[in-house]
Amino acid sequence: MDSIKYRAMDLFRYAFPGILLIGIFALTVCEIRTTKDIFNILLPLINVKNGILILFLGYFLGFCIEPIGRFLRKKITTRFGKTPKLGDDTSGLSDSEKYVLIIHFSPANHSQIVTWNLLKGMASNFAVGTICLFLIPYFKIWQCFNFNTCCKNVPVISDGSISDWIILSITAILITLLLLDWARHSEKDSVNNINAAIKMLNLKEETRPNLDRS
Repeated sequence: MDSIKYRAMDLFRYAFPGILLIGIFALTVCEIRTTKDIFNILLPLINVKNGILILFLGYFLGFCIEPIGRFLRKKITTRFGKTPKLGDDTSGLSDSEKYVLIIHFSPANHSQIVTWNLLKGMASNFAVGTICLFLIPYFKIWQCFNFNTCCKNVPVISDGSISDWIILSITAILITLLLLDWARHSEKDSVNNINAAIKMLNLKEETRPNLDRS
């Protein structure tokens, strides 16, 4: 059951953020003039064959953007508050030793920690996509003025929909902040769980002699 849950969460961590980026790229190359065109033009293009291709490509892109998501989480979430680290406790154990002990002596805690780490990665990766979505409306507006000056007959964006694009941009940046805060809380819960389990289960005293002899 846990294996199925982790595979499903992998889709949310990698594939869906990647698919979001594919959709954002489509906004820049298709004749999307209003926010309603996103549904009227892009969605009919999706069929089973294209859907499978988009899923695999999205999964690949999700892996590629994970370092960017990790960078955003570390650089931006520090403004939301301090995130605890595994080394903040007084056990004297390394991070690797803590993970080994949790896996061996507390499988239930390990399962919860894996879930938090997956949620942290998913939120960070989605934040990369929503930041790109935040920029798209301004790119479309720039296209509008640029093409209206150079190419009168090129449809880029409807004049009456500029406010809709700006609302989309504001919504995207708010979602980005919420996602990064969610990632911070998931990391905080994971670290606190590990340190608390090490302390409450008295794992250091019980297992350190065995580790030293091995």
